[in-house]
Amino acid sequence: YNKNDKMERYMIAGIVPPQKVTAAAPDVVSGTVWCQLKSLFGTLRTSPLRGRLIWLGIGITVAICLSMVGQVKLNAWQGDFFDALEQRDLGAFGKQVLVFLVVVAGLLTLVVAETWLREMLEVRLREWLTHDLLDRWLVPTRAYLLALTSDIGVNPDQRMQADALRLTQFSVSLSIGLLRASLLLVSFLGVLWLLSSEVVFALGESSFTVPGYFVWCALIYASVGSWLTWRIGRPLIGINAERYAHEAELRFALVRISEYAEAISVHGGEMDERRALDRPVERVVQVTRRLANGLARLTWITSGYGWLALLVPILVAAPGYFHGTLSFGELMMTIGAFNQVEHALRWFVDSFPQIADWRATLRRVVALHEALPK
Repeated sequence: YNKNDKMERYMIAGIVPPQKVTAAAPDVVSGTVWCQLKSLFGTLRTSPLRGRLIWLGIGITVAICLSMVGQVKLNAWQGDFFDALEQRDLGAFGKQVLVFLVVVAGLLTLVVAETWLREMLEVRLREWLTHDLLDRWLVPTRAYLLALTSDIGVNPDQRMQADALRLTQFSVSLSIGLLRASLLLVSFLGVLWLLSSEVVFALGESSFTVPGYFVWCALIYASVGSWLTWRIGRPLIGINAERYAHEAELRFALVRISEYAEAISVHGGEMDERRALDRPVERVVQVTRRLANGLARLTWITSGYGWLALLVPILVAAPGYFHGTLSFGELMMTIGAFNQVEHALRWFVDSFPQIADWRATLRRVVALHEALPK
């Protein structure tokens, strides 16, 4: 076909023809992340699965909220339990063991319920996304003509299967993680703020307290870790997108050889095909090496941050304990609450590799989605 004929056929098929790019080039999509999510999930409003997804989301939210209540109860239990140990009170010790078993039984039930709801949400979300992409792709003549436009049409199978799977898994996992971290933060900030009044600092003959001392320490510690993680880990977003493009190129080459195996065998073309595969394999190896190096650099921050978190709350609470204003039980309660707040605030640090992977898969799925308007 000539160029005008191609453009006419694209318009008939309803395809948005992107610019021709190389197989290794990252997808170019319009708008911010929020705009991309709005574009992709906007059609969910008319899906018959919308009601099920809403109820699953509500169920997960309720389970997480109840879990946060249990976590606060468990933190308060720590104070009573360690005070009983310090006082060698056997009766109080036995009572606190029973309280612990009741609280943990409730938390275990909620964790099991949340796990089931999360898995079902992933299944239903992937079911909707896959059906939506298939409906857009298998419009008459569109699948064929899309393959002539760019590499988006060369490997739509990977975008609709592997990338859609990762996107739904990451979306559910990150959303639940962010919700849990937010509720943890709200639940334990109040606890830390109240306990901060028990830390007394001595300066010569005078003493003073710092309102919200524990809260400010947790915020500073988490902010520094998040900033370092962003600076070190940001390149992983582009590397992951490039990796998926190269993996798709290799997969397409292998599928083509599998489909034409008989013709290749008849003409004795095995050696030529083998040499042709060296290029996509080398591209995959190179980008995977870059990804490994980037993850190693990021691990210096994430792992170091996690190890320091074992000591930081003790150092922060030590002035109050050694000054005598914090009992041993209150010290352990403070450490537990600090760890919960710090864990909530470090969600970004711990999740950044997954966030980078999620951004890459979102970019690939949205690129296909934008090329196949309804």
